Amino acid sequence: MQLPLFFARRYLFSKKKHSSINIMSMISLVGVAVGAMALVVILSVYNGFDSYVRSLYSTFDPELKITPAEGKFFKYDEALKAKLMAVDGVETVSRTLEENALVKYASKQQIVTIRGVDDSYSRVVGIDSMMAAGSFVLKHGDLNQASVGAMIAQSLGVGVNFMDPLFLYLPNRSATSMDSPDAFMEEYVFPTSVFQTNLEYDMKYVIVPIRLLDAAYGFSNEASALEIKIRKGADLSSVYGRVKDALGNKFVVKDRFMQNEVLFRIMKSEKWIIYMILSLILIIASFNIIGSLSMLMLDKQEDVFVLRSLGASSKLIERIFLLEGWLISIFGASIGVVLGLAIALIQKYYKIVKLSTDGAFVLDAYPVKIEFVDMLSVFFTVVLIGYFAARYPVSTLKKQLA
Repeated sequence: MQLPLFFARRYLFSKKKHSSINIMSMISLVGVAVGAMALVVILSVYNGFDSYVRSLYSTFDPELKITPAEGKFFKYDEALKAKLMAVDGVETVSRTLEENALVKYASKQQIVTIRGVDDSYSRVVGIDSMMAAGSFVLKHGDLNQASVGAMIAQSLGVGVNFMDPLFLYLPNRSATSMDSPDAFMEEYVFPTSVFQTNLEYDMKYVIVPIRLLDAAYGFSNEASALEIKIRKGADLSSVYGRVKDALGNKFVVKDRFMQNEVLFRIMKSEKWIIYMILSLILIIASFNIIGSLSMLMLDKQEDVFVLRSLGASSKLIERIFLLEGWLISIFGASIGVVLGLAIALIQKYYKIVKLSTDGAFVLDAYPVKIEFVDMLSVFFTVVLIGYFAARYPVSTLKKQLA
C-alpha cells in the first residue's frame, strides 16, 4: 500500500504538464473543503438551537410527569404518595391541577389554562429562574396570588405592581348547561409575578395556588398530574422505569422527551434532513474529483506505460489513481472540518453573526453547540463520498488496462 500512496501523493502535489489539471485539483479540494465546512457550521448552529429549545422546555416541564390513563383527575392519597416516595431516585413530588378558564383583567379577557400548584412545585421545576417580573409567591395569608405567562400579561396589560385583581371564570361541573346562570364560578387572584419561558407556555398558563381550585371544586387530594424531581446523580431512565413499574397501567408516566415528543421528533428529523441535503450538495461537488482524476489519468499515460513496462500490475496502477482521488477528499474533509470548527468556536465565544429580532427573541446571536460525533460524521461522510467518486474514473482505467 505504501508504493501506491507514494505515487498518489506525488501526483497530487507535483506540477502537471497542463496547468489546468492543477487548477481542477485545487478546485476539487476547495469544493470538498467548503462543503465539509458548511456542514459542520450548520450542524453546530442547529445543535445550538436544539439545545436552547430543550432548555426552554426543561425549566417548565418536570423530569417525570404522571397523568391518569383514563379521565382527567385522580386521587393522590397517602398510599400512592408512599409508593412514589419509596421508589429509589425520587426526591420530590408535586400535585398539580389544571382547568381551562376565562380570565378578565380590567376590560380585557382571554381564554387560558389555570394551573394550580402546591408548595413543592418550585422545588420540582425551575420556575424561579423564569421570572421576568416580580417573585414567585402565590400565597399571602388567605390572599391568593398568581404568576402570569408573559404573553398573557402583555395581551391583558397585567402589571405586578398594580392593585387590580385578575378575575377567573372557571367552568362549573355541576351546572346543567353552558347557558345556565351558574355555568361559571368566579374567583379572583392578584398577579404578583410574570414568568417567561417559551411562546407556547407564555400564552397558555396562569399559575395559582392549588388551594384555590381545591376550594372551587371541593377537592381535597385530587390531581390532574403529579410532577416529579429525581435525586441528583440518579439516572432518569432508570427512575422512569421504576416509577412506571410501581404504578402499573392505571397511570401514564412521561419524561421530558415524551412530554414534548412531537416537537423533539420533528427537530431530530429536521437535523437529519439538513444533513442529507448538504450531503447531496457534497456529492455534486465531488463531480469535480471525477473530472480532475480523469484529466490526471490522461496526463499520466506515459507514466502508466513505464510502470507497466517495469512490471507493475493493473491493480497497483488502479490503486495509485484511486488513492489520488481519495486524498483530495481526505485533505478537503480535514481542512473543511477544521475551518468549520474554527468558525463555530468564533461564533460561540464572540457572537459575530447576530439575530435580527429587534428584541423580540431572547437570543441576540446564532447559538452554537459543537458535538464531536457530528465532526466525525461529517469527516467520514465526505471521505466516503470521495471514495465512490474516485471509483468511477478508475473503473474506466481498469477496462483500458485489461
